[in-house]
Amino acid sequence: MHFNHKHPFIIGLIVFVFVLLITQLLTVLNYRRIIANEQNRVISAVNASNIRLQENLSHSLAVTSTLNYIMETNGIPKDFEKVGKELLKAHKNIAAVEIVEHGTIRHVYPLKGNERVIGYNILKDSNRNLEALKTIDKKTLFFAGPLELKQGGTGIVGRLPMFKDSIFMGFSAVIIRLDTLLAVSGIYPSYDPDLQFQLSKPNPNTHREEYFIPLNDTNFSDGHAVKVDLPMGEWKLYVKLRDGTSMSSMLPLSLLGLLLAIITGVFAWFIGKQPFILKKQVEEKIKLLNHNEMLLKMTQESAKVGSWELNCGDDTMEWTDTTKRIYEVDLGFRPDKRSLIQFTREGAYRNELEQVFKSMMHEGGAFDIDSKIITAKGHERWVRISGRCDMLNGKCHKIYGATQDIHEHMLSESEKIDILESITVAFIACNTNWDVTYWNRAAESMFKVDSGDIIGKNLKDFMGGNGDAELILEFETAKTHQHMHTFEFYSERMQLWAEVSIFPKHNGFSAYLKDITEQHKHLYAIEQQNKRLNEIAWLQSHVVRAPLARMLGSLDLLDSEKTEEEKKILMDFVLKSAVELDEIISDISEKTTEIKFDEGK
Repeated sequence: MHFNHKHPFIIGLIVFVFVLLITQLLTVLNYRRIIANEQNRVISAVNASNIRLQENLSHSLAVTSTLNYIMETNGIPKDFEKVGKELLKAHKNIAAVEIVEHGTIRHVYPLKGNERVIGYNILKDSNRNLEALKTIDKKTLFFAGPLELKQGGTGIVGRLPMFKDSIFMGFSAVIIRLDTLLAVSGIYPSYDPDLQFQLSKPNPNTHREEYFIPLNDTNFSDGHAVKVDLPMGEWKLYVKLRDGTSMSSMLPLSLLGLLLAIITGVFAWFIGKQPFILKKQVEEKIKLLNHNEMLLKMTQESAKVGSWELNCGDDTMEWTDTTKRIYEVDLGFRPDKRSLIQFTREGAYRNELEQVFKSMMHEGGAFDIDSKIITAKGHERWVRISGRCDMLNGKCHKIYGATQDIHEHMLSESEKIDILESITVAFIACNTNWDVTYWNRAAESMFKVDSGDIIGKNLKDFMGGNGDAELILEFETAKTHQHMHTFEFYSERMQLWAEVSIFPKHNGFSAYLKDITEQHKHLYAIEQQNKRLNEIAWLQSHVVRAPLARMLGSLDLLDSEKTEEEKKILMDFVLKSAVELDEIISDISEKTTEIKFDEGK
């Protein structure tokens, strides 16, 4: 891939745009979060006020229901003044109670101040009778108003109709002063100085909405207010914040995001100006990897080892060309989960492979079995099939495996022994009594015990007496449960790490022990290298920023009117910061060189 001097600028521009988009998105999301919190606050307030309003109005139902009960039982009480006094004593927010016969007010308590309403016929007043008629129609408590009361002031009138044999007899009514109702409900004056309330109702005659709380130039229909309906009086209660958050208040945060985008873009552009030596090294590594992959492919073909991969999620399978040649199928053949089993010879071999796959799907692990297959051209052939399960979230994700053509080596027992002796991992086999039946040269090298000294001896006694009792426990587990078992083991005596795979069989078990000490050492070396990389990343993200910020600040000051002496001082400060920045970059380059050197060791 070819690189040129324009790439750093393009990288810086991309970083600038990306950071700008992210910061502006965060600004918008923050604005939406604030608006949502304000909306929730208003909703809570309107619900709380609605509950308080309903609770106060419910007192009216108690009073009117009590009056109706008294009149239905005993008629109009002769001592109405006493009854009214007791009712108002229990419900102090109610200004007066009335008994209305048919449509005419006959009794009122307290009488003082309310004398003008005695004899007033509600139903004959065309300006006010619509809500009274609606009360009769609803046959339940209904509140009229707010309206100008005959006795003076503004209030609401709650009327509960009385019926006898379905014939309308009149009302029991209560009067509540509007200012009293609004005050006890926390609506006006507002219990929260940040909130504004409004109570409205369509005029029963004109059907135009009328507002009852005096507010200056407050618009409750702009979409920012929350409304609830009060069916007992057909009122609407509005609540809104006095000063809600506007989008313009997010301008400082937006500008800060723009500044951050500029800084990160400039920083990315600066870093991108460094030589593309790392990219060149990547290209060389890729070439080496391709070369090694070609050598591996040639090695597999010469060793007649074909690889395959099974996706446990959808049962799809991939075979290499070598695998297809072993099974003598066309190179365009598309295998699936059953392909390996279908080509395996029927009987014990196929049953064993099916059991292995079933166990792998549920328990994971690895396997390695020798089996006979019938190729697509009808040839019988010995193969060794091995695989390892890759688990994801406790389930089998993929099975990676290999099929090796061992037909020629299985023709005689001596050739089979040669194969076992040629493998580089330690291989041992035992019968059901734990007596060692096979011990290859790699096992001799690992355990420092000749095969002649161990074959026929009890493996439990040998390993238990040499401090490797943990291995015996793992062998016991695999042998007891009769399933393949793989684990890693560290031996203090042998001073090495080993990957152990145990394969139980009906006549005993076998095990492979692979020395993975170098792998563990390599992992440790990678961890140390990662620490150095983290240190470099810290330098790039923290230390570089300080001199860069001082340089930018000094350059900004040069734009203003300065004397020549002041400008010289600022330029010296810029030069000093640039030298410091150069030293930091050199330090980063040295640390990068150290990492490259470590990679080459």
